[in-house]
Amino acid sequence: MSKFRDINIFAATWMFVIFFGMTYGLDLESGVDAIRYIDEIKYLHEVDWDLDWALQYFSETGEVDLLRIFLAFLVSSFTGNGHILMVIYAGIFGYFYAKNLSYILSKLNGKIKFFTTILLFAFMLIMPFWKIGGFRFNTGLHVFIYGLLPYVFENSKRRLVWTFVTPIVFHFAFLLPLAIFLIFNILGYRIRLYFVLFVLSFIYGQLDLKVFNDFLSSISPEAVNERTASYTTEDKVEAHRSGEYKNYLSWHARLYKESIKWSLTIYLLVLFYRHKKLILSNPFFLRLFCISLVYFSVANIMNSIPAGERYYDISNMLVLAFMIQFYQNHLKDEYSKRVVKLTLPLILLFVIVSLRESWYHLTLMGIFGNPIVALIYFGNNTPLDTFIK
Repeated sequence: MSKFRDINIFAATWMFVIFFGMTYGLDLESGVDAIRYIDEIKYLHEVDWDLDWALQYFSETGEVDLLRIFLAFLVSSFTGNGHILMVIYAGIFGYFYAKNLSYILSKLNGKIKFFTTILLFAFMLIMPFWKIGGFRFNTGLHVFIYGLLPYVFENSKRRLVWTFVTPIVFHFAFLLPLAIFLIFNILGYRIRLYFVLFVLSFIYGQLDLKVFNDFLSSISPEAVNERTASYTTEDKVEAHRSGEYKNYLSWHARLYKESIKWSLTIYLLVLFYRHKKLILSNPFFLRLFCISLVYFSVANIMNSIPAGERYYDISNMLVLAFMIQFYQNHLKDEYSKRVVKLTLPLILLFVIVSLRESWYHLTLMGIFGNPIVALIYFGNNTPLDTFIK
């Protein structure tokens, strides 16, 4: 019965995300990557290209991620409608998104508790399906986690190949998390070392650019180094650290990601100080807790450079995966429960603002329509946000 339920959740979620791709709304003034991807399909469809031209075009784009450019040429070979590409993106993104959700649900015992449900919503909203427009990193995140979850939960290596191919196929930014994963496996489960690193990452979180660039160049091909150079110039880093780019945002837009960060920080502290003996006695807890500390520490450090904050997505999904399972199946200490529940307002802020972001791409057809009607209005859907501006 449990397997049947998990298959149903996976299939329903995957199908819905594909349907969302069919009804995907886009504000042409928003500047999201999807606009460029859709325009590119129209351009490539009108070009009489061959393999040599395609290789030259790929070289000139400067991209080092294989799947996105491959899909662009594939789709443009039979249509100039870039919205078909978005459906394909939704199918790929949705598959891994649904797999990760159903995997977490399969690890829960008994009737799902109220606070577990809130944590599940937070897990789903770290990288929600309406962000298919940023296909490379956003899909890559779910693929990376898809490969990692069976390893941290079961010490199973059967899906780790997905974690290893993510930097090549989806987004080069996953070279760093992959390198951290390899180093973690060499060092082993040193909980005290990782906890000290975790604490220090809050105190000394300013990344030394020279050290970072030297490290990156030692593990990355030249093409990747050229791509990352634009993120790590002194001017951009200083502007990022000053927080100038946040000045135009409303308070909830500035704080909702901070709210999830500090909630998860509290969870890790509670787990370490109140449940360290249990964690040390259980290989599954120890493995997942240690790797969560490592990725959270790296995210704290990387947050000091432009685009570095996206590494929180990895640590946030891992910590939430731990807390969902731990709170549902194992947490009996009343003091810990009370502390964890105190974070409810922070978690709800994250959930509510994240759901509000869906209005930038969710459409009336996506809410009230069906696949048949969606085909009639395909490519002509207006985001909900447009109606309230």
